[in-house]
Amino acid sequence: MSIINIKIIPPEKNIGDLMCSPLSYFPFNQPSRVIDILHVKKGDISADDVVIFGGGGIMFYLMKFFSIVSMCKKKGAITVAWGIGENDHKGTEPQGISGLVGSFDLCGMRDKQYKNNWLPCVSCMHPAFNNIYEQTEDIVVYSHHQGKIESNYPTMYNRLYSSNTEDYFKNVIKFLGSASIVVTNTYHGMYWATLLGKLVILYKPFSSRFGGFPYNVEVIDSLEGIPDALERSVSHSNALEECREANVAFAEQVRILVSL
Repeated sequence: MSIINIKIIPPEKNIGDLMCSPLSYFPFNQPSRVIDILHVKKGDISADDVVIFGGGGIMFYLMKFFSIVSMCKKKGAITVAWGIGENDHKGTEPQGISGLVGSFDLCGMRDKQYKNNWLPCVSCMHPAFNNIYEQTEDIVVYSHHQGKIESNYPTMYNRLYSSNTEDYFKNVIKFLGSASIVVTNTYHGMYWATLLGKLVILYKPFSSRFGGFPYNVEVIDSLEGIPDALERSVSHSNALEECREANVAFAEQVRILVSL
């Protein structure tokens, strides 16, 4: 038996995609490997494999995604969806895909619409969230590198600008932890800042992945809207514990599947 993690391996080194492999946080005793969803071949999967899809917005490649799921089922492999989410750039609200949950032996979705199968991104398990960070800024901006937020606030981007993924991620979390308010247009910026207990303001959402986020954040179309958004903003002090508990429980279910 092998455990195969199929996920997005971004050529542009999006740090959110790089940090969302379940195998990074929950090692199993069986041989394992990670394969980019765009490079999966028939010979990669065999009948006795456990195939884990996710995490992240892997459903951006929806037709490819379902073709691989179908191939796995035909081969008799065990299939698991771990914290995956809808990712349609035509709107900001997930629609809920009929039959999706039943396509897997075990399914965990990061979108709030899948209430009975809700499972947040596994990156919450990283020990960087255990640290206490000194707050030196009121507001910071965590911007998508392909849709940069222009501002005078301290800014960091979601692209890996380093040869060391782990160190860059730790710097991102430290940066988010340095402020009381985080303005972002990335999913993981919104998620990680929420886990840190920050007030989060989402700037110009552009995908259904934002609408599926289970914690309330305020949305703005311009930076001038920050003061009004702050009047309505709330932090979520229980988010980290809740997200970790969900992933630990799900990992135990996966271990049971793997042992069958």
